[in-house]
Amino acid sequence: MLPPDQTVNVDCPAKLNLFLAILGKQSDGFHALASVVARTELCDQLEVNWSAEGEAADDTLAVTGSDFVSEDNTVKQALRLFREASGIGKGTFSIRLLKQIPSGAGLGGGSSDAVGTLKAVQEIFPELAANINWHGIAARIGSDCPLFFYPGPLLMEGRGERIIELGLSLRKQLTGTPLTLFKPAFSINTSEAYRRLAARKFYQDRERVEQMLKEWSSSGLSFPPRCNDFERLVEEWIPSLNIVLKRLRDKNLDARMSGSGSACFVVEQSPETIEIVRRELDRAWGKQYWLVQTRLQ
Repeated sequence: MLPPDQTVNVDCPAKLNLFLAILGKQSDGFHALASVVARTELCDQLEVNWSAEGEAADDTLAVTGSDFVSEDNTVKQALRLFREASGIGKGTFSIRLLKQIPSGAGLGGGSSDAVGTLKAVQEIFPELAANINWHGIAARIGSDCPLFFYPGPLLMEGRGERIIELGLSLRKQLTGTPLTLFKPAFSINTSEAYRRLAARKFYQDRERVEQMLKEWSSSGLSFPPRCNDFERLVEEWIPSLNIVLKRLRDKNLDARMSGSGSACFVVEQSPETIEIVRRELDRAWGKQYWLVQTRLQ
């Protein structure tokens, strides 16, 4: 028997890579990584409407806040994989997605939307919650999808599927940290970034990375040391982004890139910081950028 008609609303948060080390390729062809990741208060909004009438072919998705909608985007993938896993072909989903997380930014918006869809489906079909491998479905959509099932900052390893929760003190240190996020008008293709990284062999030694994280965990410092191996590419590949980060750091701001970019963040959001960031972005890209203030969840 299908559940009754209902509507579920879900916030789909952006993520930030506070620390990102690439350790090399695994036997499965994916890159191994070690990353301290945290969700932010910046979210896409998902409204999932379920009706017991109709069938899977009638599922619809309407997206606002973005001019790009793939025919096989992550929300549709999540629905399709749920139906395959559950065998439910009847009933229809009518979904509205308000995008506030920019695409091609390294903020995990698509992955978060996929997991938000799965969370809504879990709420609609509670009797199936224990019978479906939700994390497995998420991992098929994207390597960083499983992290969105967990609250608070965490350590992500492997291709992204291995999640290690940070200790309570580290979570408390990070949660609520104010941030200034920005992104130029252009995006960075993640596959191309990994290809360039592999060609240059910009890989970290696993033991060194483990030591860096161990020292951070006992240091009392809020943020892990600045590390993102994709930043090593931008000096030659995307010099304007490299220049912006360097100028902000020269002004004693903790400026970092998230994931493979092109979104970056500054660990602060005072009026003075916002003005400095805005001035440097204007200098580099005119008014062709996105800028927002948020906090870590």
